[in-house]
Amino acid sequence: MKKKSLEHLLQWSLILMLICLPNEPFLIAFAETGESELVQTLEESSLLEEIDTRSLLPQATFEFKQPRFSGTLGNPLLLELVSDLAVEEVVLELPPELEVLTEEQPSEKTVIKKDTNHWQIKTSQRQQSFAVPIIAKQTGRFVVTSGGAEALVEIKAANDSNLSTLTATNSDLAVWKNGSNLSGDPDLNFPTLDFAFSGTDFGTLGVTNQPDILNLETFGDKGLTNYSRVSSNNARWAIADVLRVPTNADKKIHGRVSIPVGFDGTRPAWDNEAKVTVEIETAAGHKERVTASTVGHTEENPGISIYGEEAQGGVFEISLAAPLEAGTTVRIVAVELTSGELTEGALNLILVGPVEVFPIIPPTPAVVSSLTLLEESTELHGYTEDREVQISATHNGVWFNTEMADIDENGRFIIDLSSRQLKDGDEIQVFLKDSVGSAKAAGVQHPPVTNDQTGNQNPPSELSFRDAVFPAATTVKIVKSGPFPPVDPLEPEMEVEPDNPPLLPDNQGMISLDFVSQFQFGQVPIRSTKGTYYALPQQISQEGTSDTADRPNYVQITDQRKLLAETSWRLSATFDSQGFRNEDNDHLIGAQINLHNQYLATASTNADANMPELAVADDGTITLLPGEGQLLLTGGSRSTGTWIYRFGDQETAATSVELEVPAGANPKTGRYRATIEWSLSSVPE
Repeated sequence: MKKKSLEHLLQWSLILMLICLPNEPFLIAFAETGESELVQTLEESSLLEEIDTRSLLPQATFEFKQPRFSGTLGNPLLLELVSDLAVEEVVLELPPELEVLTEEQPSEKTVIKKDTNHWQIKTSQRQQSFAVPIIAKQTGRFVVTSGGAEALVEIKAANDSNLSTLTATNSDLAVWKNGSNLSGDPDLNFPTLDFAFSGTDFGTLGVTNQPDILNLETFGDKGLTNYSRVSSNNARWAIADVLRVPTNADKKIHGRVSIPVGFDGTRPAWDNEAKVTVEIETAAGHKERVTASTVGHTEENPGISIYGEEAQGGVFEISLAAPLEAGTTVRIVAVELTSGELTEGALNLILVGPVEVFPIIPPTPAVVSSLTLLEESTELHGYTEDREVQISATHNGVWFNTEMADIDENGRFIIDLSSRQLKDGDEIQVFLKDSVGSAKAAGVQHPPVTNDQTGNQNPPSELSFRDAVFPAATTVKIVKSGPFPPVDPLEPEMEVEPDNPPLLPDNQGMISLDFVSQFQFGQVPIRSTKGTYYALPQQISQEGTSDTADRPNYVQITDQRKLLAETSWRLSATFDSQGFRNEDNDHLIGAQINLHNQYLATASTNADANMPELAVADDGTITLLPGEGQLLLTGGSRSTGTWIYRFGDQETAATSVELEVPAGANPKTGRYRATIEWSLSSVPE
C-alpha cells in the first residue's frame, strides 16, 4: 500500500479508537504529533498489525447448505456453504476431531490452519459458494461453525453394517433418475473427476476434486438414493465406428460414435459427448469440412431417426443445403470428446474408411410427343436424354416386348404397338433403367424398390425416398377419336340429343368439333325498314325421351391432347361471301349476324383445366359479315377437356343470336339460307 493511503487509513482507525478508549496515552500523540510523526509512532507499536481494511466493508453472512452432514470414519466428507456476498475467503471452526483435507483442494484454493480449531480457505476469485472436504479422526457428533452459522456433522464407523462407501478416481460419473429410461442417455453426466459416496444406500455425497461441478446443488442432497442407475468409467476416448453410405437423394450425412465400457464393450455416445469432423470431396475435387456432435437417446429426445429407422443414440447428423452429388467422397477426418480428459495413453479411433455417394435416383422419365394416343395408333414416339438406358413398357400394367425400341444418336426411340389391342381408357407406361448396379451391394441401407442388381428404374407412380421424390414413369393414355356426344349447354355433365344436328366429319382425332347449332330464324314478315330477327333457341331432348327443352345456341369443342410442347387451339367462324340467298339466288344485301351474351362452361370434372379466352369480352358482341372470318375463342395447351361456347342462358336464349337486315335489302318472299364455316385449328404457342 502506498504511504499516502496508509496515513489516511490510520487517521480513520485512530478516530474510531478515540471514541472507544478516551484515556489511552496515544490520544496525546494524536493531538500533538503531525501526520508523519503519527505514522512513525504507529509503526513502532503493534497497533498496525490489527488494522484491516475489511472492517470498513459490509460483512458477509454464511450459511450451510444443509443442517446435518453424515459421513464415515476415514472417508472424506464434503461441507458446502453459501454466502450472501461474493467473498474471497471463508473461515471454518472445526473441533479437533475434524480437519480439512488440504491435498483435495484445487489449485485456485489455499487452505491455512490458523490454530487448532480455525481453518481459513482462500480463493483466487470472489464467490458465494464454497465446498470444503473434511475428514474425521473418530466417530461421533460434532458441531462446525462459520461466521455464526453452524451445522451438525455425524461420523459413523466405516464397518457399520448399514453403511457403505463408493470411491472413484479420474473417472466419469453418469446417473439415471428414478423412473427414467435406463437404456437412454443419463440425466446427469460428469466427465473425469474424483468422487465418493458414503452412508446408507450411498446417501451422502463425499469429497470431489471438482466441487464447483459436482455438489449438492447440481446432484441433490440425498446422494445416490434418488437414482436408479449409476455408471462410472475411467476409459475415456471416442470411437467413430459407423459412417453410412449416402446417396444422391440425401441432404444428410449420418454416422455413429461409441465410447468404451469395461474391458471390451462399448456404448453409444451420449448427447454432445463427442464430435466428429467430416470431409466432403466432390468428384471435381472441391473439399468442404463440417463438424457435428453426437445426439443421445432419452424419452424426451429419442435420438436420431436415420431416414425413418428407429431412433437411436450416439448418432451424428450433418444437414446440407442440397443433395449430395453422385461420386462425391465422404470421410471422417477427426473424432474427439467434447469434455473430460482423454485416458492417458489412449487415442480417439476412426474405424471406418471413406464412402462414396451412390447414384440412386432413376433416369429422367421419357419424353413423348403427346400423353394421349388414339385407339388406332401403332407406334409411340419418345425421347430420352440418356442414350445408355434400357427401355421397357407395360400395357395396362402388363409387360410387353420392347426389344426393337432402339435409341438413336439423337436420343429418340419408337415403341411398336401394332400387336397391342388398344382401347379407350388403356394406359401405356414407358420405363427407363440405368446400369449403375446394386445399391445394397454398395452398402446403402434400405434402398428403394426402384433399385435392383442392375440399376435404377422409374417407379410406376411417384415415389418419395429420403430427401428426393422420384417422378413416375411416363404414362400415355389411349383415347378414342372425336367427335364426342353433345352435352347440355347448361348442364355439361349430361349428354343430350339436340335437334337439327350439323353434318360433322368422323375421326377428327384428339381435338374435335363435337356440335354446332344451326341458327333458325323462323318465318318473319317483309319490312321496308331495318329488320331485326332472332334465332330460335336450340331444342334438346334426353336420350330415350321425346320431351324437348329450349337451350341457348352453342358450340361444343373437345381437346383430348396432353402435349408436352406448348400448343393452342382456335375457334373461328367465317360468314359465306354470298350471304343470305333464296331459291332464286336473290341476296339479302347488307345482312349480318350478331352474336350476343357469350358464355364458356365445362363439366365439373374438368375444373383443373385452364379456361379458354374469348376473342371479344363476354359483354361484347361478335358480328359476322359476309366474306369475313372472325376469331371467336382461343384455348391454351392446358385448356383440355370438353368446352361449351354458348350464346345466352336460359333467360336470354331466344335473343342472343340476331339477324340484322338493313333497310334497302329488298327482301322477297321465300326461304333464305346462308353458310357459316366453323374452323377449329391447332397452332404452336
